[in-house]
Amino acid sequence: MHYLHLPGMSRARQAARVARACMPVVRELSRGRPTVLDAHYLYPDGVAALHIARALQLPCVVTARGSDVNVLAEIPVIREQVRSTMHDAARLFAVSSALSGRFADVLGNGSRVETVRNGVDLELYRPGDRAAARRALGLPGDRQVVLGVGRLVEGKGFHHAAAALAGLGGDAVLALVGDGPERERIAGLLAPQRLCLLGARPRDQVILAYQASDLLVLPTYREGWPNVVTEALACGLSVVASAVGGIPEILADDRVGALVPPGDTEALQVALQRFLAAPPDPRLARALAE
Repeated sequence: MHYLHLPGMSRARQAARVARACMPVVRELSRGRPTVLDAHYLYPDGVAALHIARALQLPCVVTARGSDVNVLAEIPVIREQVRSTMHDAARLFAVSSALSGRFADVLGNGSRVETVRNGVDLELYRPGDRAAARRALGLPGDRQVVLGVGRLVEGKGFHHAAAALAGLGGDAVLALVGDGPERERIAGLLAPQRLCLLGARPRDQVILAYQASDLLVLPTYREGWPNVVTEALACGLSVVASAVGGIPEILADDRVGALVPPGDTEALQVALQRFLAAPPDPRLARALAE
């Protein structure tokens, strides 16, 4: 997904613009007599939804999902809008206990926040035929595959995964689903025969990528509740990820999950080596997602 940034369009006014743009459609939908307005992400969605809810005289519930608290709420002019939303919303939710805790740190009040974690569709995300999935995606059939899923931006830390695998030697492949400005940097860290840049893919092919792989890596710097971790577990993959956000809440079984400090390539390398040398039983990973 790509976002267009227009000159002179201040992010501080984004919520007001969203509310104005949505109002005609929302008024039309309101003929169906909704009982509540449900918004996800505090900003701009939550702030915009609260404007609309006031106009329609509806209660509004808002769910924080990660970057809205971890990044956007750090911006003073946005923080004040978010604080107002927190005060006036009928209910507030966060997708992890860690994110609930961040409310108090960043916004000064977390007492009204309830934690409701994301689920995963266990019928959709499940182990599959690894050989067939690799053929479908053009991945090598005779080597271990370490998978990363997400935008190729610095904050996701995939450059650390490439550097860690390069330091391990061997022939394990890093397969990345996603695109972004870090693509060239990552490509320069690992031999071409050990890197498969798959680009952005539709959901059915992301599921194939899980089924084709041996383990998932997510060396991210910030997260709320990363769905890629629960999806990978549901597909039977062990996971190596940073100990940030809600990730420690997900990886509660160290037999299939390893937590490393964000930005620590050496620790990441040790954890990857552990699972590549002795892959855990996929049923343990699946059980953690259930």
